[in-house]
Amino acid sequence: MSETCIKISSSETLFSSLNEIFDNDIVRNGDTILLESDVEVMEPLVIQKRRFTIDLNQHTLYMSTTKGLRVKGGANVTFVNGRISTILDNTSEGVLIVQGSGTVVTIGSDLILNASEAYLNVRKRGHLNIDGAFVISTGSSPTVLVEDSGSQFSISQGNVLSQSTSAIEVRNSGSVLIRGGKIGSSNADMPLIFSPDLEASDVQISGGFLR
Repeated sequence: MSETCIKISSSETLFSSLNEIFDNDIVRNGDTILLESDVEVMEPLVIQKRRFTIDLNQHTLYMSTTKGLRVKGGANVTFVNGRISTILDNTSEGVLIVQGSGTVVTIGSDLILNASEAYLNVRKRGHLNIDGAFVISTGSSPTVLVEDSGSQFSISQGNVLSQSTSAIEVRNSGSVLIRGGKIGSSNADMPLIFSPDLEASDVQISGGFLR
């Protein structure tokens, strides 16, 4: 059975296509959504159900909403080949929220995520993987926040960088696995990985470069 490729050329097309995916089960596991131009998301975008790839096709997905992009409900989504960027200076919940048991997001090769004041938020047993992406926060928030027990952040290759504070913050017995890649911060006074209770958190480092 061949895979489906849905082409997206505008924010309206993005929303309608995702609604069709979830409401009518049009996209099968393993299919791809392909951007044909830059897309600006001006209202909260929620992705749930299915395992598929969003190929930005060297375009930019602009997040200009304070609710960010939420992936939940057991979805398994991979973002590749382009840029995800925030336009607003403050995103209260994070530019990308990964939540819920069984929910997995992979930020893959040739993708740049500029979180600005926002961050990547992993919570409620969600899993976030960095596999080749370049992720940076330029504001006062950590680049990645792992909020609670059962939630996991991992990196095998790529970069997770902060310009002003810790690159990763772990709370409430969250889990961090660093197998490769680079974790860095421009602020030498801040720890690269911060936790209010580091002993209760599960932080494992088996590779990579921390600076």
